Amino acid sequence: MPLRQSRYCRRQRMESADSQAANERDDMKTFRYWAKFEGFLLVDGVERKAAFLGGSNSSEEDARNTAIRKFESVQRRISGHKNEFESYEAEIREELIEEIDESAVITRNRYGAHVLNTEKQMILDVDEPPVSFFDLFARRSAEWKLKKLKKVTEKLHISLGQPSLGFRIYQTCKGFRVIVTGQAIVPKEALADRISRKLNADPLYWHLCKKQNCYRARLTPKPYRIKYRTIKIKVPADAQFKEEIASWERGYWEKSKNYSVCRYAATVGSDNANDLILLHDKYTRANESRKLA
Repeated sequence: MPLRQSRYCRRQRMESADSQAANERDDMKTFRYWAKFEGFLLVDGVERKAAFLGGSNSSEEDARNTAIRKFESVQRRISGHKNEFESYEAEIREELIEEIDESAVITRNRYGAHVLNTEKQMILDVDEPPVSFFDLFARRSAEWKLKKLKKVTEKLHISLGQPSLGFRIYQTCKGFRVIVTGQAIVPKEALADRISRKLNADPLYWHLCKKQNCYRARLTPKPYRIKYRTIKIKVPADAQFKEEIASWERGYWEKSKNYSVCRYAATVGSDNANDLILLHDKYTRANESRKLA
């Protein structure tokens, strides 16, 4: 079951948080409110209908104003203003489920799974560990891949020369997840790029990390992996669809309890498991012997 009443997200903290800081994040683009604006763009003298989604942490009205500004910005780009979107950063168009602190939230993704989004806790998705020419002749079993990733991580830890850093390695259904501990590292730092390259992080995942200014880690199983019916989440959702989501989730949580999203495998360097990592491990059932999904 989701940790809706966890000590990491007390209602008291939510109510007493500074409203201005909560309303507008400069970095991670997650929002409490979403609104759609539909308008007609003038393209080569022809009007074409288009829809724009805006997000805000203040209100639905502010979200709608954001959507309108997007519409106006696109029209300016079409009209010849080439500098529009030069500093564009991708929004995370997902429903906000829990706000853990000022730099970490949990959202529901497009197929219903819960996802941890964090600005400073470095998390990497690694499909395959880095391999050398001679590794091409090895029998690359799951055990071999884990051993190889651990060896590469140990070498990286030594080369970085930062004893306080740690690397928690988890096995996933299709690869590995690595959480870097001991230091806050934002995606656009040079150190983040270096670690990502050395550990062979999935390139698409890493591209999105930098575009969205945050790391993402799925906390609950993919529905099809637990043989549960799929659902396509709409943002924003109307009242009727919210009821459909609630009904869908009851069955989803029941099926999910027999699975883990990842399994803790090893730590390289210092083991600094903070509250956010403990929350991640509990949510994903990382310390339980269950089938990975």
